[in-house]
Amino acid sequence: MLAIGIELFKQIDMNLLTVFVLAVLLYAIRLQTDTHRTTPGKLFIALIVINLLLAVIDSCAWLFNTLPYQRAFMANWFFNILLFLLTPLTAGIWVLYVHYQLFKTTRKLKKVLYLLLLPISINAALTLISIRTGWFFTITVNNAYQRGPLFLIHIGIVYLLILISYVMLIRNRPLLHPQHFVAMCSFCLPPLAGSIMQNLVYGLLLNWSSMMVGILILYLWIQNRSINTDPLTGVYNRRHFDRILLNKIKRSRQPFALIVADLDSFKKINDQYGHVVGDEALIQAVHLLRHVVREDDLIARFGGDEFYILLDVDNKEQLCQCISRIRNAFDQHQAHSENAYRLSISLGAALYDPDQHETASQFIKAVDDLMYCEKNCR
Repeated sequence: MLAIGIELFKQIDMNLLTVFVLAVLLYAIRLQTDTHRTTPGKLFIALIVINLLLAVIDSCAWLFNTLPYQRAFMANWFFNILLFLLTPLTAGIWVLYVHYQLFKTTRKLKKVLYLLLLPISINAALTLISIRTGWFFTITVNNAYQRGPLFLIHIGIVYLLILISYVMLIRNRPLLHPQHFVAMCSFCLPPLAGSIMQNLVYGLLLNWSSMMVGILILYLWIQNRSINTDPLTGVYNRRHFDRILLNKIKRSRQPFALIVADLDSFKKINDQYGHVVGDEALIQAVHLLRHVVREDDLIARFGGDEFYILLDVDNKEQLCQCISRIRNAFDQHQAHSENAYRLSISLGAALYDPDQHETASQFIKAVDDLMYCEKNCR
């Protein structure tokens, strides 16, 4: 009996580790941060919870597998049915998470959710039908789990959803910060590797432990970025901007540029159309700014509707070209926009000359004054 227990523990030890780590992670998130109050935070927590549940269910299925009791036979069926029903939800939640991180809107998220219901429903139907047909899996008279002839369809549905997430990430890469893009692409690699190994070698339990590794990668990125980023738009916050600017002024011997961008009539948009539309205007503004500045340039949200952009340029010609690209981007957007409000922007810009020994606050004020001068002249 002891030998059987040791052998069983060897089978489920990775799942037990997964449950422990994810439980601690879940507790830490709810205790230390406000992540669980945001849409991506809720999706991330859902990803943790479903992975934790699946690790428990998978362990229970192995616990009852081959035991010579009628109740064990019924339990084996029950837990494997749950396992097959819930597994695609991990990939589905991941697709929703990726979509929100890209487009920062819950309205489009609902449409994606409805589309995801199709493959998830197909998987659920085939899982339930497998009770009679054994298409996905079956439990033999000896209470032993066996894969069915259509098992690869179940795996294919999961892989399809992961592929969709990758396509979304690659096609919309400009919408993400480079570090964000790398972290989100890296999330799927451990689960994919673990899943392939488990499907090739029956008896390995690597699905949920490898998913745990992916979740930890994403969590570490969230922790590092959340301290320095604006939760609505995803660009850097004032705290990070101040630190980078001070560092540039202290250490840089080369000129650099600062652009201050302020949305026009933003208060009117909020008052007339509501804060949800106002938030969407801010997100759209960031989207346009990201498309025209380089990956190495820094965008930060400084106030309600004010954004600061640090550029590594050393002459006025390059700075003027960047300003021109920003204006053209907003003009083109407005020309084709169906929004009821006008999205326009006022800009102030200047080069920092290290030889003038301006402080950070003096430099910011000078550029801010240029922006307000343009806004007041309209």
